[in-house]
Amino acid sequence: MRIEERAIGPVRVLSVIGDITSLGGGDQILKDAVAGLIARGQKQVVLELGQAGSIDSTGLGQLFRSLMDVRRSGGAMLFCQLTKKINDLLQLTRLIIVVDVYDSLDDALRRFATGIVREIACPVCAPTFWQIETESRGVSACSSCGVQFSYPATAMHASRNASQPGVDWKVPIDGLRWRPYADSDSDEVKLVPGEPAVVTITGRLDLFTLDVVETAWRLTNPPSCVLFDATRVTAWSRAGWDALEALCTRREDSQRALILPPKDAPFTGAGRTLNYDGAIAELRSRRRGPLRIETVGRLRTA
Repeated sequence: MRIEERAIGPVRVLSVIGDITSLGGGDQILKDAVAGLIARGQKQVVLELGQAGSIDSTGLGQLFRSLMDVRRSGGAMLFCQLTKKINDLLQLTRLIIVVDVYDSLDDALRRFATGIVREIACPVCAPTFWQIETESRGVSACSSCGVQFSYPATAMHASRNASQPGVDWKVPIDGLRWRPYADSDSDEVKLVPGEPAVVTITGRLDLFTLDVVETAWRLTNPPSCVLFDATRVTAWSRAGWDALEALCTRREDSQRALILPPKDAPFTGAGRTLNYDGAIAELRSRRRGPLRIETVGRLRTA
């Protein structure tokens, strides 16, 4: 593999030609090329992938790391002319919502032409990690913690501050979604704000999943009530169930959480309920108020 670099105004274009694989050393070539741009203070990078060949997991990982390296340096890297193979792989791994993709080099250059990048902060990692808002209609994903979050698409444009670089504005979050296992699309933890907030657990419920559930729980600040909907759990461990119950029945939290277990769950305990509508009504009757989650958007000079 080789990379051809050229300058178009302040933008540096890296054209990838060949396979991005560990076998041919393509991953290291990409790493070195991006590191060289960062070392020279280049902030606007376009990765042109129209002539890229095969890509393996190592190459895909390096694409992601290169993107992160540029963002951490205060720059932005856009992708353009994705081959079908690379596009399908980004879709499969859900990295497509992390990267900013354009059909042509001209489209990517026009994005940089204004010198302004629109960003949204991860609601979990904020304010440490910012994501470039892509043309994703209100869906983004954190390149650090992996959470996918949704928000009203208009919220990134409608604020009166949305045209003023250096001024943050609030963006309400509609929902957050985690994948506890990177290699599985059937395991998921989802948090939807509201009164009450609902944490839905799908697939496996074990101690690994509980780490993610605890992250969602920490976002549900008191006094908001929470329903843990585990009706979509298909496999569980006793340790996982015990940890979930312990999470919900601590003295300071026992009045603000209920668990809705699968019908065939073999365990019983405090904080359980068997009816979704009844659980919602019960938690609303406690009048703790709705959970609202917000993050911030900003314009930054790229």
